[in-house]
Amino acid sequence: MMTDRRMVRVLRWRRRVGKPMIQIAAAYLEFYEKNWGLFDDVVPCLNILSSHKLGIISNGQKDQQRQKLRDLSILDRFEVVIISDDIGIPKPDPKIFWHGCKAANENPADCYYVGDNLDTDAKAASAAGLTGIWLNREQVKDNNAALIEISTLFQLPKLIRI
Repeated sequence: MMTDRRMVRVLRWRRRVGKPMIQIAAAYLEFYEKNWGLFDDVVPCLNILSSHKLGIISNGQKDQQRQKLRDLSILDRFEVVIISDDIGIPKPDPKIFWHGCKAANENPADCYYVGDNLDTDAKAASAAGLTGIWLNREQVKDNNAALIEISTLFQLPKLIRI
């Protein structure tokens, strides 16, 4: 049986690629959702930073993103969850970062934002006044990054003022 959120995504696919693709889209979504997982460094990092106010800013679909956080048993680790689908402002727009800071009752200059996309996450957060940190797990070379760069979340606690 298909959940409401899965049906919405299937209908979106149907409009884009036609009726014959519905079964492929449904199978893809089911596979995608059943294979959500965390990198090995996520829970240890969240444990170390548990005394800090933590939040998430995502461009994902709101129901799916929240379900992912619940399924991975980490939703309760975050005081603030901002999803572009909820507020109509996607990254890299600085307003989404400001919205997150306001929801956390924090000044952007006092906030760190860690993301795996150099432009949409790290550079955009920095442009919004936060400290942008690029989580470059693949260790892609970018001579123009000029940002704080880490390759694993095990490196993050040393960068955060504890």
